[in-house]
Amino acid sequence: MTISRDMKIIDNKKVIDFLGIRLNNMTAQEILDHVDYCVARRTPCQIVGVNVDQAIRVIEDKYSHEIFDNAELVFTDGKPIIWIAKWLKRPIVEKASGPDLMLLLCERAAKKHYKIFLLGCAKGVAAKAAKKLEKLYPGLQCVGTYSPSFEFEKNLREI
Repeated sequence: MTISRDMKIIDNKKVIDFLGIRLNNMTAQEILDHVDYCVARRTPCQIVGVNVDQAIRVIEDKYSHEIFDNAELVFTDGKPIIWIAKWLKRPIVEKASGPDLMLLLCERAAKKHYKIFLLGCAKGVAAKAAKKLEKLYPGLQCVGTYSPSFEFEKNLREI
């Protein structure tokens, strides 16, 4: 795997164009290994999953497209994406759903003493999730949570 100065994966075998979205065609293990790489270098990395709803949003909305375009990794989060990619003759190596990847990341974080921060969901949900994850993975350190209101990005006072 080759990494550029700005930490984007540039190995063409691992990156495919999916309807104008740069998709990192990686296994869950490769994603976890990349997280290790970023943590070791103390470099933040944003990893986002693309499902059908998000793909449409990215195609139609400039702001959403920017988020996905600037993400460190974009993984496949949904069977329909795999089916469409196969139809487009760009087969996906593995579906790594967001919840499955989250659990794998928490397990690894607990073992390697990484700290996590949970962002999203309705008010209080991230805090409840943090407590459950810390019980599920002894040693996991959730250093904070934030549950913004719906469409928070449109209200700069909330950010």
